[in-house]
Amino acid sequence: MGKITSEEKLRREMKKVLKERGTVLFIGSGISTWSGLPTWGRLMEDMAEYIDKKGISSDEIRKYAYTEPLMAADFGCDRLTSEEFEEFIKSSCKYKVAKPHMIHNLIVNLDPTCYITTNYDDLLEQTLKKKGLMKKYNIVTNNDPNKCGSLIQLKSDHFIFKPHGDLSKPGSIILSGNQYSDLYNNGTKYCTYRSLETLLLTRNIIFIGFGLKDPDFLNIMVKIRNEYSGNPITHYAIMADVSESEQVYWDKNYGIKILSYKKNKNSQGTTSHNQLLSILESLVNKNNRNKPTIEEKREDFRVTKKHKTSLAKYANYVLQKSKIPDGPIFPLLINGKSYYRSYEGRRVSEFIKINQGSFIITGNPGSGKTYFLKQYSSYMAKQLFEWTQGSSMKGMPKIPIFIDLRDYKGKGSLAELISNQFPDEVPIQNLLNENRICLLLDGFNEIDESEQRFCKKEIMTYGYRNDIVIATRFSEALDSHSKEYILENIEPEFIIDYIQQMGIEVPEEIREDFIGIFKNPLLFYLFASNKIVIDSQISIDRIFESYLENLYKECYKDFGIELDFKKIFSEFSYNRFQNGKEIFNIEEIEALFALKLPNIDFNLRKDIINNLIDKYRFLVPGSYNGVSFFHQQITEYFVAFHFSILYKTNPTILSDIIIYKNWDYILGLASTFFGKGMEDVYFSKILERDLLLAIKCVTYMNGENKHIAITKILELLIKKIDKFEFNYILEIEHIFNQIEFDIGHETLLRELKNYQDIIGGVAAAGLLKIFNGNQQIKNELINELFKEEVITDYNYISRLGRLLSEYITIDEFRNLIERVVELEFDEEECLSMCIGKMAIHLKFSEVISVFNKMNSLNDMQRNILADILRDRDENETFDLCIQLLEEGWNEILFPLYMQVKYKGENINLKNYEMVFQRLIQFIEEENRCAIELMYELYQRSIPFAKLVRSQLKYADGILKLVFFYCIGKNRRDSFFSLYNSLLYFNHLPIDLIDAFSEEDWTENADHIICYLSEKGRMEELEKFCNCVLSSTKTRFYKINLKAILSILNLVKNLLGTNNFELYRIGEIGEFLAKYIHKYELLRLYRIISQDIRCFFHLYVLNRVEGFSLEDFIDSDIEQILIELQTHQIIYEDEILLSNIASEGLIRKRLIPLLESDNKILSSNIRTILYKLGEINQIRYI
Repeated sequence: MGKITSEEKLRREMKKVLKERGTVLFIGSGISTWSGLPTWGRLMEDMAEYIDKKGISSDEIRKYAYTEPLMAADFGCDRLTSEEFEEFIKSSCKYKVAKPHMIHNLIVNLDPTCYITTNYDDLLEQTLKKKGLMKKYNIVTNNDPNKCGSLIQLKSDHFIFKPHGDLSKPGSIILSGNQYSDLYNNGTKYCTYRSLETLLLTRNIIFIGFGLKDPDFLNIMVKIRNEYSGNPITHYAIMADVSESEQVYWDKNYGIKILSYKKNKNSQGTTSHNQLLSILESLVNKNNRNKPTIEEKREDFRVTKKHKTSLAKYANYVLQKSKIPDGPIFPLLINGKSYYRSYEGRRVSEFIKINQGSFIITGNPGSGKTYFLKQYSSYMAKQLFEWTQGSSMKGMPKIPIFIDLRDYKGKGSLAELISNQFPDEVPIQNLLNENRICLLLDGFNEIDESEQRFCKKEIMTYGYRNDIVIATRFSEALDSHSKEYILENIEPEFIIDYIQQMGIEVPEEIREDFIGIFKNPLLFYLFASNKIVIDSQISIDRIFESYLENLYKECYKDFGIELDFKKIFSEFSYNRFQNGKEIFNIEEIEALFALKLPNIDFNLRKDIINNLIDKYRFLVPGSYNGVSFFHQQITEYFVAFHFSILYKTNPTILSDIIIYKNWDYILGLASTFFGKGMEDVYFSKILERDLLLAIKCVTYMNGENKHIAITKILELLIKKIDKFEFNYILEIEHIFNQIEFDIGHETLLRELKNYQDIIGGVAAAGLLKIFNGNQQIKNELINELFKEEVITDYNYISRLGRLLSEYITIDEFRNLIERVVELEFDEEECLSMCIGKMAIHLKFSEVISVFNKMNSLNDMQRNILADILRDRDENETFDLCIQLLEEGWNEILFPLYMQVKYKGENINLKNYEMVFQRLIQFIEEENRCAIELMYELYQRSIPFAKLVRSQLKYADGILKLVFFYCIGKNRRDSFFSLYNSLLYFNHLPIDLIDAFSEEDWTENADHIICYLSEKGRMEELEKFCNCVLSSTKTRFYKINLKAILSILNLVKNLLGTNNFELYRIGEIGEFLAKYIHKYELLRLYRIISQDIRCFFHLYVLNRVEGFSLEDFIDSDIEQILIELQTHQIIYEDEILLSNIASEGLIRKRLIPLLESDNKILSSNIRTILYKLGEINQIRYI
């Protein structure tokens, strides 16, 4: 056999690509010329002749017809009416006259299922129809923006995408330079362009029928070049007479491999492209298209080169899908909710760079939850792409999957939504099994309530092995144990800087309101995008009113028609929202416009709808041909407006709706549509029903009514302060931050502050706002920190620290540090943390200088500095931690651990020998943080790791155990052997039992559990269970029956002990819940003794997601209710009933028990109903 030529090699490569599902044939005008349709130049000649017949000069058209055809088309289109243009283009392109040529048959025989064509004709469609294939295909033009969303899915096929239009829809034709600019530059054909761009960046493309000077091809190539940098996808083209140097140029600069052929002269002396027919015939695959990839068995699975190529395409797809709309990139802040406070006030741009695992992200309407997920998804996609290109990254990064849960269609559809994201070549199920996925689920609160239960169960099935991030307004409905973070508003400083840089004048009298309103990311986006106009009446409802006025003006300018969008959409939105449906199809919008605008021509209505999607982006297309408003807040604005109309004629409607919490935002917004008198009556009704909802309503009110409403709220809060659930108080705190107090509220706020705890912190925040953090209120709150009755109140004192951090100066901070020397209290931890928080906004160098200037630091001052270093990430922080470690500070171990763990892959540890010696010293002092720090340093510092290995032979006891733990791999057997030995002989201190959470305990846990249980060593057992629970590597462990029975036997023995309290073994319950399959747990529950069942109710079954009332019998429920008569619920996760209660059980059994004479029972039922209300988003009490 002779040597394979480069041309033959390229043919084989193209033939292989054609067999892959998803490959796109991009067909240019050269193919239509085979059927007698004009070339670009000939088309311009035809236009000139048509215009000549009208008696109009065509000189400019003829001048530029062959050199600059787009400019020629501009001159021609300017001289024609839309009717004349339609007549000309149909005539020139032989509409309904031209027939397919043999070349069309050859193209279809290549067996692609995806076509893009810049041709206006239907020759391809005729060919497919003749072969009986056309029924499978969906034709999408630039007049179908609602269909564009479905095109970009990586598994989308059987489409003919005509971005330049179709002769059957003359209004869609893209011919002139101005029309090209509308598509490629101006954004008026946004959906079409985004779809074209995404397909070019994520699919294999083969261009046929283009020349290197073809205007269509050149426009597309410019876009590819702008986006090509690093693009792993190779495109192909079949072109005539392309030189070898030109082929190299296009491959190098555009990633396009060109298969060139020679033109020749036929018998008539004209140019012939017959060789193209031979090439196309040679590319036809005789065998069927490749079947979808069959995924390997899990034990054999490995990521291949082919997988990497497909994942690179996928990464590009995610980057395209996650693109942020044009406008300023504003900084968002993220806070940990409840006890997850390690990310308090951290910027999202920093947060997303750290693998956070699974968590829930919540926030107010318009707070940027989708924006956050897109940033997170984009960051992970970039990492994935870099990894596929051979970066030095350690290990395969997580694969992000962004899912808009509005596309959730009921039971089983989440799996389909995930699968449809990937090309066939990506073995998604294997990747899910291998814990390689991060699911990013947007808009859980927007799922129909009847389907949320099914969606939760499906999410759980993926959460066992993969990371899941869920964005929702209300986390309670998820009833999940995941970490939770809250998106906060844009920083006021950013808004101030922005308006100064843009030269925007904001009147002083509305400046504070302006900043307060536009801290909301959605509203700021509307402002920065010039979609609204600000006047003296600044409020949320006025902003949406201004947005709709702007939309009205745009529409009037384009169509000369006056449209009242509130009248068109409000009732429609109200009915959809009532039915839990916020996505609608284009046919519903067309029917709505026909109903509301009966006097407007159908085609004009269609054009208006298209502009609402494509140009104004008021409506956005979804993945499955659905359409929605561009933000849920627009839906809710329309719903609130229609509700206000209904309420004015029938006020009783409020009592029917107020029980549903998903209406809260709407009920608050609706108050802005009432007059002063009605607003007051409306607010009083809401306050009577729910204080929290009343607080939300106040944020939309103005003037005297607002002042009176806040006063009523404060009075009611003081009156009922002892009756609110803990989580309810947390919600009040979050909403209170948005309330604008005035001097008239000072007395009530001071009274509320005296209650301390969370609510005292809320009141303190209000006072700081009123006095703008002046010296008097600052001094008052600082002095309060040092009161003996305050210093141990963590909830209150931590909030004071966070509040004061916004106002404190470096001199005041210095005074605080000096003042703590005088303290005589034993409890210092809360105050230490509080003062540490105050330094968060001060310059790091100035803070450190405060401590450097002191001769010596006492224990509390050292703790304060350690707290500060833990939360700072300046470059100097790590070096200072090392310095303090050298000085023997044990307080610095945890801050240093945080610095090392989250600093990056490798650390340049210069004085590693000193660090090693210090850690040995602290380990010998039984400091578990020293073990965790040594483990992290071993993974990230090569010299440190070498030193650990070199010292292994000299170590014994706990130190040797730690060295084995760090080394891992071939030392794992030695680690487990020594761990067991130390544990059995009581040589392993209790505080160090759970210090080895990076180990995989799957094969050894059962033996240790049995031993500790049989010996009755409950405290050590709890510690060990916590160690296994904390391990990210013990994912596939399932406890065996012997270990289960040994635990239950120990629990039973302890229950028989006098004064034994169940809560002491809560972690044992969590352990059983995690490592026993839920149905095995249920079978076990059926056979255990009655005394252990209470333990199961409170600490085991309630921690297992997915149980329902059908899993239990009546006697089980009766037993739970009996236990609730004597066991006072302390923590809400002790409530099994909140996970399983049906609506019937709630109404018939639980609500009546609120009136029970048994105070413990009625209190417990109130807690349960509150929790159920959070989950079901219903007000039961």
